[in-house]
Amino acid sequence: MSDNKFKPNWKTVKFGDVVRHVKDRVKDVENCDLTEYTRGEHFEPGNLHLIGRSQLGDGLHGSAFHMRFRPGDVLYVSRNPQLRKVAVADYEGICANTSYVLRADGENLIQELLPFIMQTEDFVEYTIQHKRGSTNFYLNPSDIEPYEFPLPPIDEQRRIAELLWAADDVIVKKQELLENLKVLRQSVINDIVPDPDNEPELSFQLEDVCEMQNGKGFPGKEYTDHGIKLLRPGNLGINGYFDWNSKATTHLPIIFQEQASDYLIESGDVVINLTAQSLEDGFMGRVCLARDGDESLLNQRIGRFKCKPKIKLEYLYRCFQTIRFRQIANSRCEGTKVKHMYWRHIADFKLVVPDIKKQDEVIEKCAASDSAIFAAETNLEKTIQLKKQLLNSNLTG
Repeated sequence: MSDNKFKPNWKTVKFGDVVRHVKDRVKDVENCDLTEYTRGEHFEPGNLHLIGRSQLGDGLHGSAFHMRFRPGDVLYVSRNPQLRKVAVADYEGICANTSYVLRADGENLIQELLPFIMQTEDFVEYTIQHKRGSTNFYLNPSDIEPYEFPLPPIDEQRRIAELLWAADDVIVKKQELLENLKVLRQSVINDIVPDPDNEPELSFQLEDVCEMQNGKGFPGKEYTDHGIKLLRPGNLGINGYFDWNSKATTHLPIIFQEQASDYLIESGDVVINLTAQSLEDGFMGRVCLARDGDESLLNQRIGRFKCKPKIKLEYLYRCFQTIRFRQIANSRCEGTKVKHMYWRHIADFKLVVPDIKKQDEVIEKCAASDSAIFAAETNLEKTIQLKKQLLNSNLTG
């Protein structure tokens, strides 16, 4: 950006003229006075707060981890700049030399405003345009230094920084609320879904009340951007519902809807993921409920449950969301690099099948927890968008 679109007392500056790349190298990391370090996974795109830290000496950091940072420093992950990984350090530690430690000069630019400048669309666009590499993209410090942006007087910087940090604080609080609601939801499910040990007279094995249909292998050469959606493991959301984000979604020509009608998923169906590369985030054995708009074809390595009249599909869905089932899915799957699960692994899973009225009560209470989470997610997203508007309107026009 070279044109100053702001007030006369604003000035256009180069990033490298007001921001210093701190190179405080620790010569002997194993015997220094620091105990913790941060790596790429501790950064979350768009989040100015580190989401974790690791202990030095854990065997997971290599020789590139030797740069000291201090509380308040801005840490910028120079690899894959399109991921927008920038955060403010809240402790003193070590980072890799590919994570740049940045400090404002304090005379022209205050430190509190620096991270927000690096979150603007103008800055992100600039870094993407100037990235190096063909597969593993990266930026050198010299690639960022020429970036030009409009800078207000110090008093105005303080006002803008205070506004944006207040918005960020609201986001953090709403994120905490959302996480608490998710914990509460799991607690509700564990408490309200009957335990077979407490009601043995109403307990059945899974194979007594339903069967599982395995998905079909569809030809990859037929994948297209339109037609009937194809349900793949990547479409099974962590929230227990289908996720049709563009990166994970593909389609098949509409003719497959008729040719493979036995594999057509409709609203109310319950499906399970049968393959995963790791057990993180409950991906192995993840169970999802289809809703309106989720009509799709059942791909291989996903199973669909078909119940007998005595049990409702949505009640079965809630039984699968208990910690008991999660433990079975994780402990019984097989494979080394890629984990797989089959019907035989879960056919003897025990569950209580009460009368339909009791099942409806479980369904209703669990659905209420989901509704609270959806409302919190919507509210959080609106706040995030508001912060983006404030950020770009105050700093880039």
